[in-house]
Amino acid sequence: LPTFTPTPTATFPNISTPKKVVNESDASSPPLPILLPTRTVTVNIYQIDSQCENFIPMPVAVPADDSLEATVGQILQWQDTRDFSLSFRVIVDRDLHLATIDLRVSPNSRRLLTSLSSCEQIALFGSLKRTITSNNLWNIKEVRFTELDEEIWL
Repeated sequence: LPTFTPTPTATFPNISTPKKVVNESDASSPPLPILLPTRTVTVNIYQIDSQCENFIPMPVAVPADDSLEATVGQILQWQDTRDFSLSFRVIVDRDLHLATIDLRVSPNSRRLLTSLSSCEQIALFGSLKRTITSNNLWNIKEVRFTELDEEIWL
């Protein structure tokens, strides 16, 4: 099983994230770092509009190697989660074209997932589901949500 990933605190801008590489061209001086871009892919993240009625796609560049996890992290970061902090893990069953997002709310949180309003639920769960199933990159047809490995029924 994948390990738990805390929600990232950095955003994934629409530019490549640099990797630090050492330049070894001159052996007499210390190596100088050279920044090379990390390979990225562009995905559409679907966010709910201000009326909580329609999803609006926003293209975002994320690291290609962990594109699904990075996209989930970006969505969670964009949510208004001042009252609770989330961590997550993503479990993918390629044969079933199923992604399970296991959410964990910090024990110190003032709110629980069950306290989300209808619009907050649509913004969080709807955005994750629409984003994951709409991006052909992952070939996911269904998204399930769990909290501490227990199914969340919406």
